[in-house]
Amino acid sequence: MNNKIKSEKYRKLSVAGLITGILAAGLGIPAYFFPIFLIAVLGLSIAAVVCGSIDLKRIKAGRYSNKGMGFDLTGIVLGVIPILALLVFIMLFEVIFPN
Repeated sequence: MNNKIKSEKYRKLSVAGLITGILAAGLGIPAYFFPIFLIAVLGLSIAAVVCGSIDLKRIKAGRYSNKGMGFDLTGIVLGVIPILALLVFIMLFEVIFPN
């Protein structure tokens, strides 16, 4: 295997992380009104975090250039926001309606 840094435009994992993060954040508002979207939002959020993290790990290992790191970080942040919002919503629901 070559030890050279692969230089390409944007890697597929970077773009996948960004797109799934944008979709997760965009579907977060409809999921508030239509709970059926909640499963899709969670799946997209997890995919965004995983894709971005894998690509960042490869960049830090020196296998790829830094190009696409912004896509990775944005995908991770946009993927974490709906997960945190869901956790806050669940905690508030437990405070408002205790058993």
